[in-house]
Amino acid sequence: MHLRGEGWGDELLAVDCYEELRLPLGSRLAEAASALDALPCDEVLPSYAGAAPAPLWIGYIAYECARDLERADWAPVETRADPIGCAMVLRRHAAIARRCRASGMVAVEGDDPASVRSLVRALSHLHPSVADLAPSKLSPRAVDDDAHHEARVRAALDLIGRGDAYQVCLARTFESHVGDDVTPASLLHGMNARTPAAFAASLDFEDHAVVSASPELFLSVSGRTVRTQPIKGTRPRGQDREGDAIEAALLESDAKERAELAMIVDLMRSDLGRVAKLGSVRVEALRAIRPMAGVHHAFADIAAELRADVGLGELVGATFPGGSVTGAPKIRAMEIIAKLESHRRGGSCGALLAIDGRGGLRAAMTIRTLFVEGQLARWHVGGGIVEASDPAREALETHWKSLAVRD
Repeated sequence: MHLRGEGWGDELLAVDCYEELRLPLGSRLAEAASALDALPCDEVLPSYAGAAPAPLWIGYIAYECARDLERADWAPVETRADPIGCAMVLRRHAAIARRCRASGMVAVEGDDPASVRSLVRALSHLHPSVADLAPSKLSPRAVDDDAHHEARVRAALDLIGRGDAYQVCLARTFESHVGDDVTPASLLHGMNARTPAAFAASLDFEDHAVVSASPELFLSVSGRTVRTQPIKGTRPRGQDREGDAIEAALLESDAKERAELAMIVDLMRSDLGRVAKLGSVRVEALRAIRPMAGVHHAFADIAAELRADVGLGELVGATFPGGSVTGAPKIRAMEIIAKLESHRRGGSCGALLAIDGRGGLRAAMTIRTLFVEGQLARWHVGGGIVEASDPAREALETHWKSLAVRD
């Protein structure tokens, strides 16, 4: 397991899983929430050389867990193939290394000498130079063409026009063949070297893997403070400094993109309000433009204080899946998504999880995230559809965003 990027705080490498919690596809969100609340998190790993305590559990929860939130009388009988992965997987590891971002110091810990030696060997290959990177050999293709996605957007616009929803976050599916010589670690190296991400990650579960270039924080919990930073609004980066500034200004002034983010801010405030102390939910940044590799994004920053009786399971149950991948109102938007999208989302549009022994959590949205099984890599790319959306522009935006996982 490898977590890197400023969103995670310190960089982390973990080897030799010795305990796993795995929920199969078909498990419900309530089951995942109960499992999170039941995790043994009574051990606090020490802090060394300025590095924060390491997480005890690392894994993901799939969007698929939330399928039971859709009303049964809306979605037709499921005919789409099973997605890659599970409903939830979390692992503990025998040896962990952390690199402190501030000092550069590395702390290695673990009780098993063989695991520690394995970890030290892995550390020596952790950061190859860009010149040494072999191409990942990804050849991305959209499972359906732009015309199909534009038709999907028009169908959503029709439902929005009838008052069924305010926003629907529609995704399309991309796939690529993965060569025998390509590993999750090499995919992460290639993706991160070309497209650095705040929540880059490589999680290898043997039968499947997750490789992420996610830019988005779903939830963080420190003490009793919870925070979310939904992203809504995208423009490509410019070819030079002047062009880049123009693209950022276009994003800032785009009324359609502003409306997208405002709706999701309201949704996430409402979700956090279900588990927060009365009056503690606050918007600390309503809209900010953040330049990232390949694109500019607009994001908000929302925080709250959790009630004393709320655990991680209840928090995730109240907020999952994140509003930035559903739309508003959430349940109706999810019903529409289930009807219009050609593939089940599986782990895409879920969350990567890192949970420490103090009840702390860092969770990143699984967007710009590959799910790999055998020689198949699959990921979903989408955007928020609102009344002012243009179908051709929405199809184009999926291509901008898909650059995060290409060579």
